[in-house]
Amino acid sequence: MAPAGTPPQIVGQLAGEVERAAKTPAFAEQLNRLGVDALGNTPAEFATLIAADIPLWAEAVKIAGVKQE
Repeated sequence: MAPAGTPPQIVGQLAGEVERAAKTPAFAEQLNRLGVDALGNTPAEFATLIAADIPLWAEAVKIAGVKQE
């Protein structure tokens, strides 16, 4: 994740570093212990994943009756 408007070359550089780290056994093991899967997807794939998750989580919040104060 990066702030909106982050230049594409910076996003690409961050994505490359995250991908490199995700391929190291120690980092992958640490994520696994936290219950996180290292996907290693591209920034565009990640944006698609987040966009698809928003309606799902919005519905879960609605069902749970969570109120914003």
